[in-house]
Amino acid sequence: MPTPSEPGRTGTTRQASVAHPRSGLGIAALVLGIVAIVASGTMIGGIVLGIIAVILGVLARSRTMKGQATRGGVALAGIITGASAWW
Repeated sequence: MPTPSEPGRTGTTRQASVAHPRSGLGIAALVLGIVAIVASGTMIGGIVLGIIAVILGVLARSRTMKGQATRGGVALAGIITGASAWW
């Protein structure tokens, strides 16, 4: 039932849209790191994909520290798997 001060209002409330922190870079770093380990026998797999995974992981980790992203552990795992593909 509408209150006199709010004509036409039926009691439903609007929820404010909240921007959720992103974690896409961390996930991309982890996926690339895993692919780099699997393909570490080739030049492109081990070195190039590993370097890209480390770079994306560092970027994601810095966003996590600033509070702009979540899942810092995933970013760290991307750094570790990307670096381990080099050896």
